[in-house]
Parts: sequence; C-alpha cells; structure tokens
Amino acid sequence: MVSERSAWDQTYIFWIQVTLAPITSVLIAEIYPNGVRSRGISVSISALWVASFLLTYTFPIF
Repeated sequence: MVSERSAWDQTYIFWIQVTLAPITSVLIAEIYPNGVRSRGISVSISALWVASFLLTYTFPIF
C-alpha cells in the first residue's frame, strides 16, 4: 500500500535531496587526505547509511 504524502512532505524531501544530500557527499569526499581518502569515504558513507537506517526504524510513527 502506497502512503499518500502531503505537499509539505514532498517539498521537504525535494529540498533535502537538492541541497543537503549533495553537500554532504562533497564534504565527506573533501575532508580526507589523498592517502586515506577511499577508506575514509567508505567508513563515512557506511556510518551515514547505518545512522539513517537506525533513525528510520526507531523513530516513532504516529
């Protein structure tokens, strides 16, 4: 069953995807020196995914 989202919900999701998500990816890529960049990005993105998963499945739904 597909849940209906209000226009405000859709607007919020749109602006997060347009502004915050790309900025986060760019910042994560730029904070590590070249020698450890690939591992640093891997760990950071993995931590982001785990945190997002935990937030999604533990946040109370009303």
